[in-house]
Amino acid sequence: MILKRIVLAFCLMTSANASLFKLADVFISSNLLKQQMAKTGVRGASINELGDSINVAVDSLKRSNLDFYKSIETLKVERIDKSKKNNLLSLMRKVNANLSNEEFVEAINDLFYLSQKYGKGAISCSSCNADDLKLLNINTRIKRIGNKKLSSYLTRIPKNKLRLNKYIKSRLINLGLQTNLSRLKAEDSVTFALFLNLAKTGSKDYQEFAKSVIAFNKVGNKKSDLVGRDSLSSIWKIVADEISIEDLNSLTTVLNKVSKLEPGARETAFYDELFKLAGNDPEKVNKVRRLKSNNCYFK
Repeated sequence: MILKRIVLAFCLMTSANASLFKLADVFISSNLLKQQMAKTGVRGASINELGDSINVAVDSLKRSNLDFYKSIETLKVERIDKSKKNNLLSLMRKVNANLSNEEFVEAINDLFYLSQKYGKGAISCSSCNADDLKLLNINTRIKRIGNKKLSSYLTRIPKNKLRLNKYIKSRLINLGLQTNLSRLKAEDSVTFALFLNLAKTGSKDYQEFAKSVIAFNKVGNKKSDLVGRDSLSSIWKIVADEISIEDLNSLTTVLNKVSKLEPGARETAFYDELFKLAGNDPEKVNKVRRLKSNNCYFK
């Protein structure tokens, strides 16, 4: 009985202390983060997905000699991004118990924005989140570039918005593509720039993949459009994923095959081919199902 009372007292003390932590502490604590996500309404597999994104974002911005709050406080950003940085710092100073669900989501979005623009080895995907996260207004997923060669390509891409747009436009012209950049989401700009860079200067495997993506998006005699409502897909976003060369080559083969079909039939054929490749492997089948349900690459 005495032991039970001690355990109960310890649990109550731990729970009380947890409410005194600040958001800056929550972001770097696995247990506190899971509690906060659950409180905000994140459920099931989405807890792990969102947790992974937050961990990648934190790691990309944290400097080894500073704690996380100081890392953000000393982060050099463009003038247009100072409000996001200051807002994140303000929310990170808040005691966890006084933080509303809306403020937590706001802090996550600011964290993800700064990570994809100023973080090291991190890249964003605006359409890879599960529907329940999108309903909470968390529309971006942050991923870690696992391939060292791709990380080196990422360092060449400008962070400044004007220079980044110029960088993208020059590569579009070089590839003979047409794309309305006003329809390109800001959080996808770096990923798109990485794809265009790989299309021209990447390894043979990535150049062949890029050609297959361009072929998939080509309609009639028009130039291939990769962004916006006139594009058939945004499969170029896969360069942000950790994907083996073997899988990349398989995907290239699939895209080349289905790009010969009528535009309206390509999406269905794309998933049919992926299911064929998955065969009877439950893990691969579930991966394709999740890819399809999340609608990562199609509108």
